[in-house]
Amino acid sequence: MPNNEFIARRKAVGFGIESTPGTGVAPSFWMRQMKLDFQRKTTAIQNESAMGRNEKVNDSAIVEEWAEGDLEGKVYDISIGPLLYNIFGTLVTTDNADANAAVKDHTLDVAQSNIAKTLTVARVDPIASRRHAFGTLESLEITSEQGGWVMVNGSLQALAGSTAADAAAYVAENSFTSKHVTVKIASNVAGLGAATALSIKNLRLTLSRETMKFFPHGAIDPAAINIGPFSVEGELVLRYDSNTLENLWFANT
Repeated sequence: MPNNEFIARRKAVGFGIESTPGTGVAPSFWMRQMKLDFQRKTTAIQNESAMGRNEKVNDSAIVEEWAEGDLEGKVYDISIGPLLYNIFGTLVTTDNADANAAVKDHTLDVAQSNIAKTLTVARVDPIASRRHAFGTLESLEITSEQGGWVMVNGSLQALAGSTAADAAAYVAENSFTSKHVTVKIASNVAGLGAATALSIKNLRLTLSRETMKFFPHGAIDPAAINIGPFSVEGELVLRYDSNTLENLWFANT
């Protein structure tokens, strides 16, 4: 047999933002991954019809196929973009006060639609290269621990994919550590600018929603990956030197 062994860090993952959900596109963003467990999946049914023998199963058939899995890596200022766009669904890009015209402000909000802004997920390793259209995040979690990198991990689903010939092409990006993170709370978005930053130790922010694959008769690939209710939850660890947050929680503020 051929010697095709390779280590996990030779796997690469990229994303392309689809104009039409389910229609694959070339990847435009490549993520510097630290963990990639994204694989093809199938649902098989067994034929247990009796054939005059003791054996229980005489055949099987695949009735559903798709791809799903987890990815994890550091937060970079460019490659985080398609993941945030996918989980939120809307994006407004504007100029800001920076002298560099290439620097923009990006505002993301939750789309009021059950059709996600889908991604094509490109998975490349020394043995295979595949593109998986209909990429849809089920969850996206951002974490920051004092003295560490700001990390992101996500769980996504997509079509089973087709063979491609993509090669990872990384661009220069900025990464972030805990010193770049500021956490504020306010009664509305407009009040965040003047709010005092919290002195936190650790931060976890999880964005999640239901994902539902629809398999119609006549096909084994999902015709849609619909999304359900969107929720946000998080956790802060900070020094107990006041009861401000406790009072806000207790008052349901």
